[in-house]
Amino acid sequence: MIDFIENHPAISVALASGILTIIGIIVRVLSDVILSKINKSNSISIEREKLNSNLILKAIDTDNYRKSLNNLKFMRAIGAIKDDDGKLDKVISGETEVNIPALRTGKVSMKATNEGSNFSVQSGFDGECTIKLNEVIVKLDKGSIELTDKYPYNSTYIQKIEVGLGTYNENGRWHIAQKGESMEIDRIINKGETIEIDPRDFKINRESIDEIKNYWVIFTIWQKESKETGTLGTSYVHFKELDKI
Repeated sequence: MIDFIENHPAISVALASGILTIIGIIVRVLSDVILSKINKSNSISIEREKLNSNLILKAIDTDNYRKSLNNLKFMRAIGAIKDDDGKLDKVISGETEVNIPALRTGKVSMKATNEGSNFSVQSGFDGECTIKLNEVIVKLDKGSIELTDKYPYNSTYIQKIEVGLGTYNENGRWHIAQKGESMEIDRIINKGETIEIDPRDFKINRESIDEIKNYWVIFTIWQKESKETGTLGTSYVHFKELDKI
């Protein structure tokens, strides 16, 4: 090969140039094919992302909270929408707050009192309400129960406090739609005396509640004449500003 190149330099240069030209053409063709495949793959990926986003938006485009959440769960389960980074799972589980009416979560300061009302047992509760996808957490910072002079007897028995989600009926009665956790008080209270309530959290399951803004947090105080006798009665304190979330 070396002898041929030394004896025929002109032919050798021409052959080398031709080979390099062919190699260049092959490289360009391969590059075009590879780039075409990459672009096509990227286009498919973009279209899939668009489809995924559209499916998610359609799934949650409803004012019905439970329907939106169930749609997301179903489409995620059947693989209609992808969740490679786990973000959707965090939304569904309530770990991520989403500023969409149907899936809205958040916090609001709470001050509930019936002081100055006709109730002989008057109460006040301060704290914070945290709205999650599947529950409401009422964080009580401080609370108190007082027996006023409006009560016909000198003392009464306070059995417990119960927290729930409810609505106010036209007939002037409360409807507790979803009961939450309760706190045992188990104390006798005298007129003019106040029971101070220690800080604690009350959890309320909201899986059956679609529109949280339509409900109030209701504190129900259960009481009767004495621990041994009498019929249990109730007084109520409500917080109605969940619609601010």
